[in-house]
Amino acid sequence: MAMALDGIHFLVTYRCTYTCDHCFVWSSPDVEETMTLAQLRDAMDQAAATGQIEMVYFEGGEPTLAYPVVLEAAAYARRKGLEWGLVTNCYWATSVEDARVWLRPFKDLGISDLSLSSYAYFVEDADEAHLRNAVAAAQKLELPMAVLEV
Repeated sequence: MAMALDGIHFLVTYRCTYTCDHCFVWSSPDVEETMTLAQLRDAMDQAAATGQIEMVYFEGGEPTLAYPVVLEAAAYARRKGLEWGLVTNCYWATSVEDARVWLRPFKDLGISDLSLSSYAYFVEDADEAHLRNAVAAAQKLELPMAVLEV
């Protein structure tokens, strides 16, 4: 039986706030590579043209390090009729209030899945308070959300 491709995950950037031994894309704070909005739009145009792709994910590295590009790419995905999701390590969630500010545009853009990563077992200086703040904010905004942890 043939498998159908129904989603694409974009590694928006290889830059990340962490350097994890388990990272399969070798992201770190020192990596510069980032996709452009033009590249993301072109890929989404091609994906939508297949008639099979239903969902795109923005991840990395840490995709919110390219926050304005991700927001515009998410808006573009919606205009193309694609669902969208995001995988993030929550470095930006320094308080519940700040997290709500970061996440509000995701609600407005109709996010289908927000995946929040826990790094407690992988990174010595991981601040799980950021994860808790992001979870609380996502719940208050009624976002479709899950925590990724091992």
